[in-house]
This record gives sequence, C-alpha cells and structure tokens, in this order.
Amino acid sequence: MNTELLHVALQQSFCPDANLRVPAERTIKNLKHIPGASKMLLEIASEKQVQYEVRQAAAIQMKNLCRACWTERTSFMGTTIDGNDATRQVVLSEDDKDFVRVNLVGALLSEPEKSMQDLMAETLHSIAIHDFPTKWPTLLPTLLQAVALSNDSSQALRVHNALLALRKVCKRYEFKPREHRGPLNEIVSQSFPLLLPLAQRLCDPNENSVEAAMMLKQILKIFWSATQFYLPGDAGGNGSSPSLQNPQGMQPWFEVLQRSLAKPLPDDIQPKSLDQRNAWPWWKVKKWASQIMTRLFSRYGIASYAEDEAKDFAAYFSQNVAPQFLGPVCETLNLRASGQFCTDRVVCFPTICLSPEDIELFENDPHEFVHRQNSPLADFYDPRMSAITLITNIVKHRGKDVTPRLLAFLQDNLQRYATSSNETKNPKEKDGTLLVLGSLAEILFSKKKYSSEVEGLLVSSVFPDFVSPAGFLRSRACWM
Repeated sequence: MNTELLHVALQQSFCPDANLRVPAERTIKNLKHIPGASKMLLEIASEKQVQYEVRQAAAIQMKNLCRACWTERTSFMGTTIDGNDATRQVVLSEDDKDFVRVNLVGALLSEPEKSMQDLMAETLHSIAIHDFPTKWPTLLPTLLQAVALSNDSSQALRVHNALLALRKVCKRYEFKPREHRGPLNEIVSQSFPLLLPLAQRLCDPNENSVEAAMMLKQILKIFWSATQFYLPGDAGGNGSSPSLQNPQGMQPWFEVLQRSLAKPLPDDIQPKSLDQRNAWPWWKVKKWASQIMTRLFSRYGIASYAEDEAKDFAAYFSQNVAPQFLGPVCETLNLRASGQFCTDRVVCFPTICLSPEDIELFENDPHEFVHRQNSPLADFYDPRMSAITLITNIVKHRGKDVTPRLLAFLQDNLQRYATSSNETKNPKEKDGTLLVLGSLAEILFSKKKYSSEVEGLLVSSVFPDFVSPAGFLRSRACWM
C-alpha cells in the first residue's frame, strides 16, 4: 500500500458501483493493520490539490485511527486489556506517531476549510490526551509561536487555527481536579499574556470582521476551559492562585467580557437571514461572554457561598465586577423589546420556549419528545436547561430584587394568553411561562408572600390546559 493506492481507495469508497466500492471499503477498514497508514492519511488530508471529499474522508479515517490505535487500552485498574489474535488491539508504531505529531500541527495551522479544521483539531485533542506534555513538548511552543503573529493580518488563518488547537489542549484538563491541573496552569501562564492583548484588540467597537469574531470566540472558549472549576493557579503547582490572591489581575479579562457583551452590532453589518444571524460569529462571541459571566455570577456572586480560599475574590467580584455587567446585560436584553435582533442563545425566555422543531417532534414522536425533555443529560447539551438554571440561581441569590419583576412578567404572559382570541393565542409562550413557574415551584412555595399567588395562577392558568387543543400544553399541565 502506498499513498496513491490509498487515495484511489478513498475515492472509490464513494463510488455507486459496488464492485469498486466494497473492496475500497474493505481496504479502509483494515488500515490499522497497514504500517504507515496514519502517515499516508495525513499526507492526503493536508494536500490542498486533492478532491475535498477525499481529503475529508482521509481526515475522518485519521481521526478514528489515532483515537483507536494511539495507545493500548487499559482497564480501570490500569492493566492492559488483552484479547485473542483476532481482537487484540493494534497500536501505531512510534515512527508513525512521531510523523503525526510533527506534521499534524502544521497541517491544521494552514487549513482553510472549517470541517477539516474541526477534524484535525479533534485528532490533536485525542493525541494530546495521551502525549501532552511529556511526549509532545513542542506542541505548546508551536501554537504560541503562531498566536504571536496576530499583529500580521496575513496570518489570521494560522492564528485562528492555533487558538482552536490551544482550546483543544486546554479542554484536556477542563474537568481535572486541582492536583492534576499543573499542565493547564503552565498553559495559562505562557498563553494568557499573549491572549489578553489580542482579545482586547479584537473586542474593539470598530472591529467588525468575521475573522476577528472567530478568533475572539476561541479565546473566550479557552478562558472558559481554563477556569471551568478553579481560577488558574501558578505553574509551580503548589496550589496557590495568583488570581485569587490578587483579584485585580483578573480585571482586564472582566473588561474583555464586558466589552464583548456590550459591543454594538449594527443591523447593516449582520447577515440578512435569521439562520445566518444565529450562526454569525459575533453573536457566538456574545453567547460565550454571557455564558462565562453567568458562571462567574453563580460561583462568586455571593461571597458567603464561595469556597473558603475564594472568599476574597468573591467579595471583590460582587462589589466591583458584578455592577459593571449590569449595563451591558440590560442593553442586550432590551434589544428585542426595541425591535432589534438578538439571538435566542443570549436572551433567556425565547430559549426556554419550544421551537418549531420541538413541536414537530411532539406531534410526530411524542415518546421521543418526552424522553428528550426529561433526559438526565439535558443539563449538559440543552440551552433550555441552562436558561432555567440561570433563572433559578438568580431567584435563589437575588430573590428580593428579581422575583417580583419575574412574577409580573410571567403573569402578563398568562393574562395575555387568557384574553387573546384563539387565532392570536401563543401556546409556545405559555408553555415557556409554565416551565419557568414549575421550575421555581419549590422556591416560590417556600415563601408565604408568593405561595398563595402561585396557587391562584395554577387554578386559573394550568387546569384549563388539561383540555387545551395544543397537545404539548396538555403535557405541560400534567407536568405541573
């Protein structure tokens, strides 16, 4: 097998003629047994002159091969899982691994196609899980060297792809306990001095290019991964955290988040269609800024709830940082009220309401609808649950300020539905309103001043929905 023959096999795997396609698929399936297969796949995937579909197929096979054959599988006890001759795992040779480590980063940095970027970045992530930093010490310096070229506009592609790769490396340690975050602390200490001035430049109000938004989005995702459970500590690994000891050190990042959320997006620079606007990178930037801000509020908004070592930081955050976000948040939430566009991922209530796809699923496959609505994994992938969690945290921690206004908003929704004609009723809005009320039931019923009010709402607004013509409202009434 050589690169040319493998290229032919990948090309024929798309052929409608079974006489050509089946042998090609068999060859691809057995690639793990062919020495140098990972080298050839990477060469094909990174060659821009090759047909795009073939390059993509090569990248997919390379990702799968590296994920399955990079290292020996081990049990929970740390012992190697052996099999018989037919099932024994194939592990790539050290020569193949060296070639991939040396050439994968270069191929990714120069790759212009998004799907190829994602495939190569995922391959890099699966390798970094096993090899970084011990067996891949050149990875971080190579990525930072590319990021350092950010002042050169001709290097925008390489900078973005380096940030994409850096986020994948940080993601390797995203959920690690404190004692295993040493490499992440080293990444932060080396990369954040480069990332901060770049982020400050990218969130400038006059910077509206899509390339800038894509880079800023990756920087915010890196910040998210690096601060998932703890603020970054020192590279020495002694458990101390300069950010907690000196909260002002985080202030420039807070300003980046604030400016990202407050950045004006004039209508004339946005895409025209709704789908394109929702996918527009600048709205993705605002989404990530909102997500980071929400987590910071949840963790440090009330100093008494923070961990002992974070109380000083939480006190600084609640007194000096949280008020800075109030203006941008209110301005963002007011966009729709003033007739301007705002993506559902930034505004809570529209995210909570059912989408047309949800309603179609309910009508065509109600069992799957109920399964998705009650999945224990929904907290991890469903933005609706993230919005509910945000509202619940706000009511829990800022109840005196928020609850009366929230109940007034929900009552207005229910009253509008009750007084509207059948043609103008909005059952999706009512379903979202009832979801919020039901999610807050435990908190509201524990307060005497709200319990009777909520009971009245249940009688007047929930009971009638047991015979509602909208099936999903009957389901919501049962849930309530």
